[in-house]
Amino acid sequence: MSGEISWSYKVFISHSTKDKDLIELLSKRLEEARIDCYLAERNLPVGEELKNIFSEIDSSDIVIALLTKDGESSEWVNQEIGYAKKAGKLILPAVEEGLKPKGILEGVKYEPFNKGDPRTIYTAFDKLRQIVETYYKQKKILLAEARKRALQKRRVDKKREEEKIKTAMLVLGILFIVLLLSSSK
Repeated sequence: MSGEISWSYKVFISHSTKDKDLIELLSKRLEEARIDCYLAERNLPVGEELKNIFSEIDSSDIVIALLTKDGESSEWVNQEIGYAKKAGKLILPAVEEGLKPKGILEGVKYEPFNKGDPRTIYTAFDKLRQIVETYYKQKKILLAEARKRALQKRRVDKKREEEKIKTAMLVLGILFIVLLLSSSK
């Protein structure tokens, strides 16, 4: 449909490759809400350099950090979180019970879950999805308001330009009349 706005929502999920089942569940929950998820093992083409992951963080709005016992010790997970923080990305941690976020995420509110209890996993992942959806709804509202302000500014600018042209035409008309009157004397 023409004139319809296409909103692209992208979330980067930082995780250990050992947490494949959790990641598949989380990405499925997000993708059901039409949120694009970047997962290195799924989206990074074979032969690409792993450093290209950082450009994917740059192009994402939100980074979900899945911290499990496996993810906590992952060098890549820690690098991705550090890069996301430096890039000013919103980081949403989901933390396995028994772990305490360290470093950059120390003191940050997180969604806890128990790897052995599917109910807590679904609860945590649903909360993350709600946070992401709320973020995008707010972003959509802000973008619509910005677009509306830009349109109003263009209308005001156009009206000012039209007024300038009318004024210039009036001045030219008066000058023409003055020239006609002075040449007839």
